[in-house]
Order: sequence, then structure tokens, then C-alpha cells
Amino acid sequence: MKSKFIVIVFVLLILIGGGLFLKFQYDHSLQEIQQKTMEYLVKDKNYKESDIKKVESVHTKGGDMGVLVKVTFVDEPETEYSYQSYNGKIIQIEVNGERKAYPKSKHVETNNSMIKQMK
Repeated sequence: MKSKFIVIVFVLLILIGGGLFLKFQYDHSLQEIQQKTMEYLVKDKNYKESDIKKVESVHTKGGDMGVLVKVTFVDEPETEYSYQSYNGKIIQIEVNGERKAYPKSKHVETNNSMIKQMK
């Protein structure tokens, strides 16, 4: 009876510990890709942090860690640009949830093969 109780407690501790570890990994990957995206926008694309209104990261399919970073710029508050990391490189993959961008999209990266520039 006592050994059964010890086994149950041990299994519960493993489950709780595993759950906490997965939660930590989940949060860490969101923060890591979000930080890399901000560095990309500021250092590589020469945006100021003040140009960016909102940055949000969510788990999704694809990319290096399955993280999608959604960015909204101050001068275009109705448009959401999505970025992912592929092979360690941050790339813009969507504008407003689509793989196409219209001429009014101010911050679209037209050299990105994942986004088609619409006329």
C-alpha cells in the first residue's frame, strides 16, 4: 500500500514537472523568435522601435520553432505583417494573413518569395 502511494506521487511529480518544462519551453521559444524579429526589423530593416505599434507571437505550424510573430506598424495600424524564422533567418511571410500584398501595404518586403505583390 505504501509503495503504491509512493509510485502515484512519483508519477504525479513527473507529470507536473514535465508540464512545467514544456510550458517553459513554449514561452521561451515565443520570446526568442519575437526578440529575433525585433532585432531583424531594427538592425536589418532600419526601423525604429517607435515605428512599431504592436508585436505579438503565437505558436503555429512552420518555421524553425513553430512561432509566428505578428507586427503592426504605427503608420499602418490596420495592417498586420507576419514573420517566421526559417533556417535561422527571419522572413516576412504574410500581410493580413495572406501571402499577397497590395500597393497600399507600406512595409511589405517585395524581395520575399513567399509574398506576391498584387497590382
